[in-house]
Amino acid sequence: MKANYLQKNINLLYFISFFHNLLFWLGTWILFYLLFTDYAGIGIIETVMIVTILIFEVPSGALADLLGKKKVLFLAFLIVAIAQFMMAGAINFLMLILSVFLSSVGATMVSGTFEAITYDTLKDFKKTKQYNKVFSKQTSISYLAMVIATPVGGWLYAHFDPQLPFVAVGVMNLVAMFLVYFLTEPSVDTEKFSWQKYYLQNKQGLQIIFSEKKLQTMLPFLFVSGAIMLIVYEMVGDLLIVSVAKTVEKISMATFFIIFSSMFSVQIAPFLEKMFGLSKSFIGLAFLYVLILFIASVVDFPEIIVIGILLSGIWSVSKVIQSKIINSNTPSKYRATTLSTVNMLIAIPYVCSAVFLGYLADKYTVQKVVIVLAVVMMVGLTFGYLRLFQKNNF
Repeated sequence: MKANYLQKNINLLYFISFFHNLLFWLGTWILFYLLFTDYAGIGIIETVMIVTILIFEVPSGALADLLGKKKVLFLAFLIVAIAQFMMAGAINFLMLILSVFLSSVGATMVSGTFEAITYDTLKDFKKTKQYNKVFSKQTSISYLAMVIATPVGGWLYAHFDPQLPFVAVGVMNLVAMFLVYFLTEPSVDTEKFSWQKYYLQNKQGLQIIFSEKKLQTMLPFLFVSGAIMLIVYEMVGDLLIVSVAKTVEKISMATFFIIFSSMFSVQIAPFLEKMFGLSKSFIGLAFLYVLILFIASVVDFPEIIVIGILLSGIWSVSKVIQSKIINSNTPSKYRATTLSTVNMLIAIPYVCSAVFLGYLADKYTVQKVVIVLAVVMMVGLTFGYLRLFQKNNF
């Protein structure tokens, strides 16, 4: 009976991950937003999304501790479904922002809670060593869902109704919500949340980031490249594809190949680490990313697909190497906190610049915004390299 509960939960979580990540709007969301606003408005929407995620990430974890992970997951998918139906029925910019806000709240509730119920299920059976394997499979399934959903969503948008991709995502989240009902709440539990523990943990995480010698030397690379890559991944890259591809079919095609390639690009990370080491691999990828950004500002379709695959691949591999750099230079007690703190600091420039970048894209072109980002990243990386060279740590 106990073994059946373990396998049942894990299998259900695989299916839940699949249905939740059938994001039919992946290739068309910018086109849909542009029905209500311009690039600057998209910057506002993206700022609302990131700020909401940053604010609600911690309280959503506390809610899962208090109410139970199964209940919070059920509520989260319901909120996401409602938000997607609101998005589909949006009649103005304000309604668009409200639906993004609700969807972001639901997403924060899903992210941490989903990982926690997976880990606690394995912990209940003393099989936590299998967590990386299970989590990797969940990630692969989520990418597979996106690969399937992207062309289907483009077809729905182009040949039926721009609202349909969002309606379809809402329905899939209701399916995920239905499957949550059959999950078994693990009998073990993770450490209970408290604001005092949260404050002390984050304080220690910040101290480690700026006190560990190896992390200190890598900070300019981690923050500058991380911030620019996040901006390109979350917003500017999609704006560039839309500005170059123009039609729904071409945009969906580009998005499909980029996501599909991401399923395999992360496998390069162990090879790079073995050949060049963590620091040299990360720095080399960062400079390569800058070069590709400059090229991205002058290419047309279909070359933008290759550029998108390269940028997305470097982003994926860099995230893995960044995590390894932080993990290998951080005490185990503070690893998760330090990783979260780094991600939060990397997200701050995006929050502060999204509206401005959208404005620049409207006034000039997306291509010129890409050049600006490439120049900023090049200056930051050059400063970091000179600093590293002076300390003779490279």
